[in-house]
Amino acid sequence: MKFLKPNIFALIIALVVSFPLCTENEGEIGAFDGEIVRLHILANSDSEEDQALKLKVRDEILGFADGRNADRASLAETVKKYKKDFLKIARRTVRENGYDYKVTAETGVFDFPARMYGDSYFPQGRYNALRIIIGNGNGHNWWCVMYPP
Repeated sequence: MKFLKPNIFALIIALVVSFPLCTENEGEIGAFDGEIVRLHILANSDSEEDQALKLKVRDEILGFADGRNADRASLAETVKKYKKDFLKIARRTVRENGYDYKVTAETGVFDFPARMYGDSYFPQGRYNALRIIIGNGNGHNWWCVMYPP
């Protein structure tokens, strides 16, 4: 190994040592090579009722999103395009369930923790997302992948 320069030798060692780290989740995130948009819903509180309401809002929003054929190249733009619709759906769902909570929606790039969804691993990081805040937004929240479905 004397013929290798020290920098090249260090690079080879670094690659060999890090290789298992790079392949640990191989195949899990590869299905989502394109853009990802996540959904983040914050419940008003941790009460049983507010948590159930959060899940109803989630179901209605995801049902609407599934009906939208989003171009993978512009998923974040698709979410921005339908932001008002998502907000209307969330507000209607809250109202239909007997609550008068304020509901807000925002789109942007937000921090998310690492998550496993089935066999798919999404590392901690910043993702394009639709965020729905119900009432005070002080309850446990819901994270999921919105696009691709």
